[in-house]
Amino acid sequence: RAVGGIAVATIAVAAVGATIAVVVVAPASPQALETPTPIGSVPVGSQAYDDPRSVSVEFSLGGGTALTSPGDGRITAFACAAGGSMTSGESALSIDGSPVLTLATRVPLWCDLVEKDTGDDVRALQQELIRLGDRVTTDGILGTETLSALERRFGAAGDRSRLTGIPASRILWIPGPSVSTKECTIGTGALATAGEPLATLVAGLTAAAVAQVPADLVPGDRVLVVDGERLPVGADGVVTDPTALATLTSSSPLREAVAGEATTFTATLELAEPVDIAVVPPSSVVGIEDEAGCVVADGIAVPVDIVGSQLGQTLVRFPDAAAAPASVAVDPRETTTCG
Repeated sequence: RAVGGIAVATIAVAAVGATIAVVVVAPASPQALETPTPIGSVPVGSQAYDDPRSVSVEFSLGGGTALTSPGDGRITAFACAAGGSMTSGESALSIDGSPVLTLATRVPLWCDLVEKDTGDDVRALQQELIRLGDRVTTDGILGTETLSALERRFGAAGDRSRLTGIPASRILWIPGPSVSTKECTIGTGALATAGEPLATLVAGLTAAAVAQVPADLVPGDRVLVVDGERLPVGADGVVTDPTALATLTSSSPLREAVAGEATTFTATLELAEPVDIAVVPPSSVVGIEDEAGCVVADGIAVPVDIVGSQLGQTLVRFPDAAAAPASVAVDPRETTTCG
């Protein structure tokens, strides 16, 4: 009986030890199964925002412009096609085997120029070369700097000869940085005379304006984005810059509109310089009426203008950018009033 009692006692001690071991060794509950701590507020983020808006642009066209030959001779190359384009600074035409440089100077060259000639036509030539990225001085004097810039452009077209002047027959004038051709009236192999039409250009724009400027735009100067080009536009939506009008004339949206006999095309109106905009969770904005609402910061309702939403975030603008709080309540009461 004593032996049996010892055995029972041993088993009991072992059982208690196993229980202690289980208590000590058993792992804590996995973190994923624990009750999460509620999040009361979140930081207010910010991001660059250019407020893009799709708008309809109305336009008016003037009369078509004839592109004329700058000199006499046989056309040995002419990169012209209906619906195509020609760009300033490049060469689309060769006469008697010599490339002709296409330039959109403010004043067309009307006579041959030699080194040290002066005049408004020389200044206009220099201004266009600067627009094209060449380093020249707009002093109205035809010097080595201007001639060297032209030599590089003729060289890119295949003529590496040295220039001591600029024959007017070597420059094809176009009315804008890039023009669209409506019809080609002469082709490679034909004999051309100075002043003879080579092609008819698509009529240039006389006016272009946003049909209806959105009323809820973020304040700031605007640009019209067409074919990747950012063109200046007034607060009233009107495009007045001559270079911008010329760029629109050769843009694919306008060409497609003209081909379809439409008087409008679609473009994007956005801020010229992006602004920093506040970013909050959608649930933090309450008391929403139209494009206004409020968020709660430190227990106080703060009014905001709702600008838009992106990827599950709400973009808002505070009345005073400096007054944007550091954080806002993530889920304020729906009964919150914006006051």
